[in-house]
Amino acid sequence: MEKLNTKADFLSAFWQLYEKKDINKISIGELCRLAGYNRTTFYVYYKDIYDLLNKAVDSIFMPIKEEIFSSLDITNVLENDIVKQLFSNILTRNEKQIELLFLHQHYLILAEKLKQEFLALIRKELKNEAGSMESVEYIFEYQLSALFGVIKYWFTTGKKLPESDLASLIYSISIRGALPSIRAALIEKPKIATN
Repeated sequence: MEKLNTKADFLSAFWQLYEKKDINKISIGELCRLAGYNRTTFYVYYKDIYDLLNKAVDSIFMPIKEEIFSSLDITNVLENDIVKQLFSNILTRNEKQIELLFLHQHYLILAEKLKQEFLALIRKELKNEAGSMESVEYIFEYQLSALFGVIKYWFTTGKKLPESDLASLIYSISIRGALPSIRAALIEKPKIATN
């Protein structure tokens, strides 16, 4: 008798194994035993372990896509603090899974999904406007690479900054630019604790 929540069982088993080992060390047999299914059932839903990884990233991304992207227009993206909203929304719900993606070097799957959503939003808005979408794509690639680089650094150095401070820093760098942000950080006076 097949269980009702097969995909959820496979996802849960995947995250448990992915926490302990690299994806190329996870066998389908081991995954199926942990999930409580046979190999045939696995192949009904997934082509291979990498397809399951992609679906696992989708399980993180899709609720955020539905909540945030469905109500956005390009003006909201450019004028509001969408970076903080996305960052806190993704991390609050899925910090352990996101951290695993970064530690295993699979965060680019999530980055690509975010990029495609933002670019689709921009294309939709610009469909009747003059201007170079190509330039926008380069700019967005630059910004997204920087964003994910900072988050990767945060995870791999032990999350020394509180999550809210990191989100504020990322937003500030996005607005000011990297060099002005470095200059500002170097001239800020250190806070002295008073007792």
